[in-house]
Amino acid sequence: FPVTIRSGWQSIERLCLRLEGWQRHSQQRGNSVARAVVINATGAKRIEEFTVGNSYDLICNAVQGTIELVRLDKLGVDLWLHGEGKLIGLPQNPIASALFADEYGSACDVIMGNVIITGGADDNGDTVGLTDDQVETLLAYERRLWTLEAFTRDSFF
Repeated sequence: FPVTIRSGWQSIERLCLRLEGWQRHSQQRGNSVARAVVINATGAKRIEEFTVGNSYDLICNAVQGTIELVRLDKLGVDLWLHGEGKLIGLPQNPIASALFADEYGSACDVIMGNVIITGGADDNGDTVGLTDDQVETLLAYERRLWTLEAFTRDSFF
């Protein structure tokens, strides 16, 4: 951010107070722990914790590459997936595919690779965590959607 310092102690003092305020704001936001659910292509699920305003690396690591966002309004969550999962041949994620089908219809698409599910975004555009109910719902969700290709490949090879 551009900072202009005027001569005189009062101006410098005001600038220091403003910088301290920004630092406090960022520390408060950095202390806000949030939760996300990762669903691997194998069906394994786990809870990940992150700080609000610092989720990008977690999301990239969870999907193991570039990220793409799909909003699931019925659950009120964001589903993050690998942006090139189909192109690079990642395995189908049957649970994430079923979540997607619940939202958009079963004939729409399938999800490939690991996904991470977060609670949307706050007014600043920062990714926020899931509520306790959302975590419980996602951990209990067991519906699976398989394509014939995925079923054949995963079942016999």
